[in-house]
Amino acid sequence: MAQRSGIPSMLLALCCLTSAGPVSRVPCELLPVGAGHPVQAVVQSYAILSGCATNGTMSLPEEVHVINLRRHAAGGPDSAPARVELHLRPVHSIRPHQKPLVFVLNSPQPVVWNVKAENLATFNRHTFHVPRGSEVRSKQANFSFDTEIQESLPEGNEHLLRWARRKYGAVTSFTELRITQDIHIKVGEGEVSKRSSVMLLFIFIFKENQ
Repeated sequence: MAQRSGIPSMLLALCCLTSAGPVSRVPCELLPVGAGHPVQAVVQSYAILSGCATNGTMSLPEEVHVINLRRHAAGGPDSAPARVELHLRPVHSIRPHQKPLVFVLNSPQPVVWNVKAENLATFNRHTFHVPRGSEVRSKQANFSFDTEIQESLPEGNEHLLRWARRKYGAVTSFTELRITQDIHIKVGEGEVSKRSSVMLLFIFIFKENQ
């Protein structure tokens, strides 16, 4: 009898595991982050505040990722801006990612975003929106991009999400998190529409400034 009584509990636990995390929603709906959110920390101290992932941009010409950093970071020597490494790789690593990328990178203080891209189609030109004082850099000759400086970007999540949707029609992902030093994104759409594959859409690996 003791073994039988454990079966319902096991089934309930399995159901919770399969339903955790963001389900593909159009439009992107901000919710508290659960264990299934495609944002995973690999350090001891971290805070992921909210986020969402959708397949709403599949019929649009660009993939749109929004990152909202919420906390001021310690700058470099001589009050230099904080630096964040942004690593980009496609979900399907065996073939180059074909679609142009758009990033809306908001932060409460200037940030230098160092972009390192892997296996992206070389003919695409990508777009980065950053607030005044921030900048985007890349040392890769085969990575083309434009930086659009905004006088200001909305600070609130809903306002920032509305700004991105109004400009591009939809977003692929939105993530609100504390200041980080490294962000690894597996770009690509479609996988988010399958709950079993949502972890493959993109993975953020980040370190919080101490």
